[in-house]
Amino acid sequence: MGLYDKYARLAGERLQFSDNGLTPFGTCIDEVYSATEGRIGNKKVILAGTNNYLGLTFNHDAIAEGQAALAAQGTGTTGSRMANGSYAPHLALEKEIAEFFNRPTAIVFSTGYTANLGVI
Repeated sequence: MGLYDKYARLAGERLQFSDNGLTPFGTCIDEVYSATEGRIGNKKVILAGTNNYLGLTFNHDAIAEGQAALAAQGTGTTGSRMANGSYAPHLALEKEIAEFFNRPTAIVFSTGYTANLGVI
């Protein structure tokens, strides 16, 4: 059995969903109100699948610190650490995290996916 044959049934089921206007992977959240509430179309909805575990998305202190960091550091690192090296503020953050958790070192990843890869 080929790879496409193996998943043909699942592809057919997905097509049935999309033919009926149900596209769970293509849902557009039009507006986010808080860590747990948003709007899809004209309906207010509960956001149960966000990664906003600490509820910092709309925290005023976090927003102010983020804006200050953007003004001072710009919008990105212009490349990966592997290609360009590490920025001093990132190393300082990792040192602070390591000290907080009483560990010799720490590393910060930009996404959950890369954190999982780092564990592997």
